Amino acid sequence: MPLILAIEASGPRCSVALGDGTFLLERTLHRPREHHALVLPLASELLAEAGKHPSGLDAIAFGRGPGSFTGVRIAVSFAQGLGFALSRPLVPVCSLHALALDAHRLAALNSVATHVAVAVDAHMGEIYCALFGRTEKGLGVLPAANLQRVDEHVFPENCEAATTLLAGDGWTQYPSIRPAEGLLVAEAGPVAGRVLAIALDAGPAAWIDARQAEPSYVRGVSAWKTREAQAAARG
Repeated sequence: MPLILAIEASGPRCSVALGDGTFLLERTLHRPREHHALVLPLASELLAEAGKHPSGLDAIAFGRGPGSFTGVRIAVSFAQGLGFALSRPLVPVCSLHALALDAHRLAALNSVATHVAVAVDAHMGEIYCALFGRTEKGLGVLPAANLQRVDEHVFPENCEAATTLLAGDGWTQYPSIRPAEGLLVAEAGPVAGRVLAIALDAGPAAWIDARQAEPSYVRGVSAWKTREAQAAARG
C-alpha cells in the first residue's frame, strides 16, 4: 500500500495523518486561526515518529473543502508545495466526506444507520450540505455537496431521519433544521485520518498532478487558479 501524508484544515481543527493501510499516525489540534503555523510541525512530528523521510511518501492527500476559506487554502497550498518539492501526486478529498466518515465510524455500534446527513455552518445564514449513503464499500455521496440557505433547507427526502446520522455544526448552530429523530454525532469532525482512509480506498486512480490541485469552495467563483490556468492567463 502507498505511504500517504494527509492534511485537513477546513474546520476549527488542524489535522495531519500518516499511514499506508497497515498503520496510522495522526495529530489533531483544536486551535482555530493557527493552522498555518501548525501544519508543517505536525507533519514533521509524524514523519519523525514513523522513522520516515518525506522522500518516502508516495502521495499527499488533502481536504479540499468546502469549509473555512482560509483553512482550505492552507491545506491545498501545503499539499501542493510538498507535491512540487517531492515530485509526488496529490489526492483531493471532499472535507464533507471525511466528516461523514468520521461520524459513521464513531457511531459504528448504531447498526440501523443507513445514511449520514452533513450540515456545516457556512455563515451568512447558509450551510454546506451533503448526504452519504452506506454501501458495501463504505459511504457514497448522494448527491454532491451543495450550499443551501438555512431558511430554505429541507431534510433529504430519500432517507429516514430515524436511520440517519447527523454530522456537522450546522445542526447545532441552526436547531430549526434538525429533525426530531436522527442521531447527532457531535464529536465528529473532518480529520486527516479520515481523509487518509478515503485516499487509500480510492487508490492511484484518484491521484492528480500537483499542478491540478484546487480547493472546493462551493460558494461563488473561486479565485484560485491551477498552474495551467495561471500559464494560460499569462498567454
